[in-house]
Amino acid sequence: MAARKLGSRNFRWLALKTATRVLPSLRRRYPLYEKVVPLLDAGHVQIVTEQQPLLLSPEEQAYAKRFEPPLPEVVERSIALVRLEGAAVLGNTGAVIDEERGVLYQSRYTADRYGTGASYHDFVDLPSARVDKPEANYFSMVGEYRGHQHFFHFLFDRLPRIFYLLSRFDMGDKPFVVLTNQELPEFQQDIYRFLAERYPNLTFVAVPEGERWRLPLLFLIDDMQPVRRSFLPPDALEFFRDLIIRGYGLSAVPPRRRLYINRSDARKRWIRNEAEIWPSFASRGFESIAAGKLLFRDQVALFAEAEIIAGPHGAGFSNLLFAPHRAKVLEISNVERVKSVYFLLAKGMNQHYVPLIGGRGDRNERFQVDPAAVEAALQKMDAASSN
Repeated sequence: MAARKLGSRNFRWLALKTATRVLPSLRRRYPLYEKVVPLLDAGHVQIVTEQQPLLLSPEEQAYAKRFEPPLPEVVERSIALVRLEGAAVLGNTGAVIDEERGVLYQSRYTADRYGTGASYHDFVDLPSARVDKPEANYFSMVGEYRGHQHFFHFLFDRLPRIFYLLSRFDMGDKPFVVLTNQELPEFQQDIYRFLAERYPNLTFVAVPEGERWRLPLLFLIDDMQPVRRSFLPPDALEFFRDLIIRGYGLSAVPPRRRLYINRSDARKRWIRNEAEIWPSFASRGFESIAAGKLLFRDQVALFAEAEIIAGPHGAGFSNLLFAPHRAKVLEISNVERVKSVYFLLAKGMNQHYVPLIGGRGDRNERFQVDPAAVEAALQKMDAASSN
């Protein structure tokens, strides 16, 4: 279980919790409940299970020993479709509650990540008005307060929910009102538009932050797997890759671009001696990009043409989803932040992944990397290209 941060949101949550205990009438505006019921115990449940081998070479096995938790040989998933009656969705956090019973419904993923109790991830100090909605099949894609806009977490934590609904539970032709957050970044608007074009039975509707919608019938996906969620089933990765590339009207072209993802759009995780290592990339025809400064369509178009992708660990590597199968990936990490997330995404996409470990990071995770090690890694990738 992840430790809870003692930041301002947590303190405001604790204050609000105390206030609603003293003045229960406040719950009409701030429906905060501390009693937690697991989603799997809350309504009608269908469960499918999946197994996906994680095949690693001896070299990859040696590198994977750095990961915590350790990677399994077979990834096992348990995906549940839960149907609730009379539940309400909070537009400000996406939390699901039952006001009559005074409970918060909690997914297995939330419990694994934050602990088995209500927290500031579920409730914020924003008032909400109850709105009773008409009969329909509702499906929630409403995400965590503010964090719902995060590029990586949307693509790999939330977007798979709709894939599972449509592909694993025979719901692809049933009418659904899909609930979304109110203020969506452009890339999410585009993805929902592509889904609506492909599935006319889906209607996407935003829940205002200042409202909570009580729904006659609500469907939710509750899924759990033991490794980072970027290692998705091949058909899920292909579904989203095809949906987005086709949605933008991009045509297939031979991979020819070499992309270096710089971190000029971020406050953390810079390579401090980037100017020193850049000549090794420039001499091989790399172009330096700040992925976060580009329109989503432009990111997709760039990575769809990529032959090699390199750079320091960061959300820009989420675009491996759009890169060709067999593309080559060089991820540079500081020695204290060696993560499995993009290694696993590259494995799922059948891409050739080369790791490079740099020095220790400062408090903003900025670090140096040995220029000779960069040159050696690129030579290794050059050799792989010629084979």
